[in-house]
Amino acid sequence: MLRRTFAVVLCALLVVVTAGRALALPDAVVHLDTGAVRGVAAHDHRAFLGIPYARPPVGALRWRAPEPAEPWTGVRDATAFGGKCAQPATSFDGLIDNEDCLNLNVFTPARRADANLPVIVWLHGGSYAFGDGNVDAGAMAAAAGAVVVTLNFRQGAFGVLALEALRAENPALNHGVQDQQAALRWVQRNIGVLGGDRTRVTLMGQSSGGGATCSNIASPAAAGLFHRAVLMSSSVCGTEQRYGVTLDTARQTGEAYASKLGCPAGPGQLDCLRGKSARELVEAAPFTEDAQIPFLFPPILDGVVIPAPPVAMIKSGAVPRRPVLAGLMDDEGYLFAALGLKVQTGVVPTEEDYRRLITAFAGPGGAVILALYPSLRYGSPLKAMSALMGDMMFGCGTRHGLQQLSPLAPTYAYLFEDPQAPPVVPGLARGSTHAAELIYLFGPRSPLLDPGQQELAGRFLRHLGTFAATGDPADWPRYDRLGQRILRFRPGTAGGTHGFGHLYVKHRCHIWDLLGSFIGT
Repeated sequence: MLRRTFAVVLCALLVVVTAGRALALPDAVVHLDTGAVRGVAAHDHRAFLGIPYARPPVGALRWRAPEPAEPWTGVRDATAFGGKCAQPATSFDGLIDNEDCLNLNVFTPARRADANLPVIVWLHGGSYAFGDGNVDAGAMAAAAGAVVVTLNFRQGAFGVLALEALRAENPALNHGVQDQQAALRWVQRNIGVLGGDRTRVTLMGQSSGGGATCSNIASPAAAGLFHRAVLMSSSVCGTEQRYGVTLDTARQTGEAYASKLGCPAGPGQLDCLRGKSARELVEAAPFTEDAQIPFLFPPILDGVVIPAPPVAMIKSGAVPRRPVLAGLMDDEGYLFAALGLKVQTGVVPTEEDYRRLITAFAGPGGAVILALYPSLRYGSPLKAMSALMGDMMFGCGTRHGLQQLSPLAPTYAYLFEDPQAPPVVPGLARGSTHAAELIYLFGPRSPLLDPGQQELAGRFLRHLGTFAATGDPADWPRYDRLGQRILRFRPGTAGGTHGFGHLYVKHRCHIWDLLGSFIGT
């Protein structure tokens, strides 16, 4: 439960480190298939914000496939972000009960002679429960030499709910994934007038956004909508047998959730649920440590939108084989450990705190985990907890995923190793923990980064832009099952590579393999 509880916090961090508005200078007008929009132009990029890509999924459209956006007359203002999708309150934002949120933002480098640029579509993280795409990606677009699209999509119970009544209405569930595919279809229709090449679209996400990218890799409906994938801190799509949750498991969660809202299975259940306010739906799915029923809504193997795990779908030939760039942070687990042990409040974790948290997390199995991850081995309770969370949640999952995907498609792996990366939450230590890379992506010239870190950000974004353009990041060895070469990203140096067995040994995967506890985010 700890793994999922603290996964809720992580991707609101994107909002904190990257939120902003494009600088309003001379306006820019483009004509889309639904009407004209006026964006803003900065010295190195243009931005078109809050563009609807589908009708608001409200009323009778709640838990239905996204429908095309309504056209408009005149020139629509696209200089401000659109509404965020409904989500619970976090430390960074209050509860949001808005459902009119199926909108996207487009950032293009300043107009150049060599238009027809590669396109990067960004899927935010947030444990499939919260977060948003309202992030200024102008600097990223300029540095990568690509058109960048960010979007808002349904999440939590709005985006992933399984009920027999919904299945009877339409067996295709995973409405958040369907939203993402509607946005990708919008890109196919419109990105050309914004300087992008619809034949070179890269789908990219971090944490659960990477998991959502994997959902689209597995989805036949996404064939032809994107051509490469970037998976950041997301365990690289699981294994041939394991990804998301089964339909039966999802239905059990969905029916329990509906019952809590006073809408049990039977005639009228959907009318009852569609009659509830968005606030009621959000508040019925708490994401707190003391929640008696922790309603979680990960991707569902519904047999339609996601028929089977991504690796199995690629092997079957049912979906395209796309180049993949994937990686993780050097100390992914620190963020979760620090939040779990309340370091951000100034608490110095004790051995008792560590033992109490592990017992709450693992129950009777806590004694085994404490024996495998003793404080004495790592130097402190916090470091032991960081290693545990990083190994269990990310390290071994990433290694498994790379081993599974690399024989199926060109695969490139990285490890981000900046021990002085700015803290992702005030009060925490610097380092390469989960979400620490986001400022390098979206704020490569941020004053929070020193010159060496800005150079690192630029280097990573150049590789990303080359990968988006060609499917090969250039000067980057391919990952294969034998060599297992992983490019290292460190400030001030090219970093070199890690080779055979690094992830397996560093993250003690022999233990997690033995326990059968390979777990992804």
